[in-house]
Amino acid sequence: MTRVGILSLLLLTYALVVIPFATHLRERPVVIKLGYLPSAKVMRAVAPEFVPLLAQFAVVRVMIYYGSLFEEHPGLIERPPEAFNMFKTIERAVQLDPYNMDAYYFAQATFTWELGRAGDVNQLLKHGMKYRSWDWQLPYYAGFNAAYFLHDYNTAAEFMKKAAELSGQPFFSRLAARYFSDAGQTEMAILYLEAMIRGAKDETIRNLYQQRLEPLLEVGRVEQAMDRFRQERGRLPDGIEELLQSDSLDRPPFDPFGRGFLITPEGRVVLSKPSPPSEAVESR
Repeated sequence: MTRVGILSLLLLTYALVVIPFATHLRERPVVIKLGYLPSAKVMRAVAPEFVPLLAQFAVVRVMIYYGSLFEEHPGLIERPPEAFNMFKTIERAVQLDPYNMDAYYFAQATFTWELGRAGDVNQLLKHGMKYRSWDWQLPYYAGFNAAYFLHDYNTAAEFMKKAAELSGQPFFSRLAARYFSDAGQTEMAILYLEAMIRGAKDETIRNLYQQRLEPLLEVGRVEQAMDRFRQERGRLPDGIEELLQSDSLDRPPFDPFGRGFLITPEGRVVLSKPSPPSEAVESR
């Protein structure tokens, strides 16, 4: 076979085999990209002297995966992460090393808001409290989750009392009192997110919290407008449009991912479901 024939054959092979295979690798399910991690029991048996290192490796692996996905799709609307595999990896990390704070920190930042697993996160946090008995952050996170996501205010207050005892900060005692009364959820969430942004060590996590803060600030603005409307007219507004028409709200609320703001019959301000992917991209 001539050189030209060999070169042509190589090019044809590349076009038929290598390019489709590379495309498959890029588009394969994210669970494969994140990979499989053996159980904590197996890893302890195989490499007991490297248990803390293996735990940290698992956490960093998930953080890198999630960070790269977040950079590609900031809203995580077009391509949500593979939540189950991420959570199992973090869970195994804390089973290996219950003192690994990065695991609890990452779980709190990612599995509560977009992924809706606050109950599972609180189980991880309670596991950590048995070992990190001096750490006020774990009951603080668990208290916020119990109140804001799970609406279990008595449990939230107990966690906040524990955070107050461990930290010596009266702020947590005040939060505990407010959780007992089920008051000011939006305000408490804003305070929580602002505190988490100030303390964030990772840029991706800081951006995540900032994304959550922006629509909550808008929710708070709408709630204040509703209070003014109710004081003036003695009733709740029918919707955002009536607030705008009455000048109680100076401008329409804005969400960077195209969600709408709705007022429920009970007087709560909620965000509607996100727009379909193509519309969400266009809205940004």
